[in-house]
Amino acid sequence: SLKLGLLGALLGCVVVYSALFGIGFLIYGRMAQAGMAGAMFVATSLLLTGLLRSGAGQAKIEHGP
Repeated sequence: SLKLGLLGALLGCVVVYSALFGIGFLIYGRMAQAGMAGAMFVATSLLLTGLLRSGAGQAKIEHGP
């Protein structure tokens, strides 16, 4: 469905950006922010994995007669 597809896209963006910001915070020594970004990465990764395992990411293909 469209709603689940948009949710998956949003979660994917949050996963990528939280990983990037988390690494950046680690490089600059901001450990509290890195921990928060890391926690957000783990949480959204788990949500996205659950969404994909539920079958929301699978297209339904109908075959002709």
